[in-house]
Amino acid sequence: MTTHRQLGQTLLPDARLAPERIARHWNEVLRLVVTLKLRHSEASRLFGRLNAYARQHPLYRALKELGRLVKTEFLLRYVDQVELRQRMLLKRSYPFVKIWAALQRHQD
Repeated sequence: MTTHRQLGQTLLPDARLAPERIARHWNEVLRLVVTLKLRHSEASRLFGRLNAYARQHPLYRALKELGRLVKTEFLLRYVDQVELRQRMLLKRSYPFVKIWAALQRHQD
């Protein structure tokens, strides 16, 4: 199997996504999303309770992995789609640095 480094790629992955972690807890993730969407509970209350548990809580880890997946998909689209980059840069409301900083805040 050829590695990214052997292919001469300069942008190298430093970690792998774990989609099985998301799949294993998908029902709980959906339940959380529906609860928020239907406004049965406030996001701050739900995430406060989730953060009260150890960061090793399975739902917390599944949500974090889902966030990494969304971030990765966005960055790949941003790099691949000239129109998306142009649209964002023309608006000047979302310069790449601002987007990257926001994504980094949500990653931690």
